[in-house]
Amino acid sequence: MKKHIHPLVKILTLVGLWGGILVGLFYLSPYILDKRDGFFGPIPLANFDGVHYLLIALQGKFLYSEAFFPLYPLLIRLFSFGVRAYMPIVGAVISITSTVLGIWVLYMLVSQKYPATGNWTVLFFILFPTSFYFLSVYTEGLFFLLSVSCFYFLFKRNWFLAALCGCFASATRVIGVCLVLPFVIEYFSTFKQWKPKKSFLYVLLIPVGILAYMGYLWMTSGDPLRFMHVLPGYGSHRSGGSIILLPQVLYRYGKILIFAFLQPTLMSYLTTILEFVSVLCAGYTLYYGWIRRISPSLWWYSAVVLLVPTLSGTFSSMPRYILAAFPIFITLGMIRSTRTKILLAVLFCLTQCLCWIMFVRGWFVA
Repeated sequence: MKKHIHPLVKILTLVGLWGGILVGLFYLSPYILDKRDGFFGPIPLANFDGVHYLLIALQGKFLYSEAFFPLYPLLIRLFSFGVRAYMPIVGAVISITSTVLGIWVLYMLVSQKYPATGNWTVLFFILFPTSFYFLSVYTEGLFFLLSVSCFYFLFKRNWFLAALCGCFASATRVIGVCLVLPFVIEYFSTFKQWKPKKSFLYVLLIPVGILAYMGYLWMTSGDPLRFMHVLPGYGSHRSGGSIILLPQVLYRYGKILIFAFLQPTLMSYLTTILEFVSVLCAGYTLYYGWIRRISPSLWWYSAVVLLVPTLSGTFSSMPRYILAAFPIFITLGMIRSTRTKILLAVLFCLTQCLCWIMFVRGWFVA
């Protein structure tokens, strides 16, 4: 009789192997790529934005800190008891724990709705080129756990817990408020009528997280949308206010790739290519998900989460933002050809190794 291995054991093993490979590459990275001065954190997992989250956890505010939503740094401060030396480790532990739990919830969700795709979904999720951010001092791990748990409870028809997860998600990242859309879709697909019951009012919990943060910004700065208005201060040509449509951004990137070849540096040009290609691939994956008739709530959530960041006029950080649209990994798991899935997994793995080396050596990747 075939021995059954508990899914959580398999997930812990995969995450352990994943982390071991990243640690090994970190020690090999000085022999592969020169170090570049940048926003280095106290640990490699806290580079770039990780520095900002730790600074918010330590002192609360700094110039343009309003761009970072409060729940993650608040948790770092809470569990580190305000001790600066503990904060980087606590931040990493929160991210890693959230990621492991989130992958488990994802596996259970997929196994129930799309039984044949569970293992491949998890594998693609772990191997995706920017998935190392899930283990870093970033909001990716926490937001993933909250968003996938929201969907899990939606499919279980536990409207209150789904809305509660959505509430915390909207206090973690601005796109958390997008969970209102799948809530509405799943609710009305259940009752088959446009006459909501009292339980529908739970949907009002989801935007409470972002509304509370906007209220705080209004009281402290007089601008409830300051988290958007300070974005230009971080570069990347973000608009910070006006909406720029997707065709305009595609046109801009086309010009950069053609007329700014290898500029200003080889690494920055490679990052631009990664941003552009990742958006095109995510768009095609959405199209494939539509063909394979993935759940409408999963599909529309992914579409909105992928579209919203592009409205700032750039694809900067899109390879990382794609991680929030976790249903696209379910779509990848639906690919029929095993050979195609193996080739894609190998490509993801090799690209992630390159991106991780760039990240720990001071080159901003997503």
